[in-house]
Amino acid sequence: MSNGKFPVLFFKKSGYCKELKCSYFQGRYEARTQEQYDALKPFACKELGGSAKVESLSDLTVPALRGIASDLGVENYAKKKKPALIKAIEEKRAELANPKPVEEDPEEEDSGDALADQEDIVLESGE
Repeated sequence: MSNGKFPVLFFKKSGYCKELKCSYFQGRYEARTQEQYDALKPFACKELGGSAKVESLSDLTVPALRGIASDLGVENYAKKKKPALIKAIEEKRAELANPKPVEEDPEEEDSGDALADQEDIVLESGE
């Protein structure tokens, strides 16, 4: 749901929508208006963000997977083949679901006492 209003639609093949008098293409599509969404929804094979969820990433086309990878921030997604895309998406989803805690460097901790911190710097430099 990138645009925040309508679920993202996925098409397995290209076609023509008589109601909108335009073509739609294989892959991922984000409707801009309610009219577009309502007219194209019957032709979509999958929908993300609405009631119909994707059962498996392997059911999606490479363009649809690239769209998901792009939204998640996967690096080099345009160069990856389908199995690598699926793996990268799953890894990124897991990473986003369980973020690593930020470890603080004990050497960089500030004691809160400006003079004490300044003395540490002087002692380290040997003066």
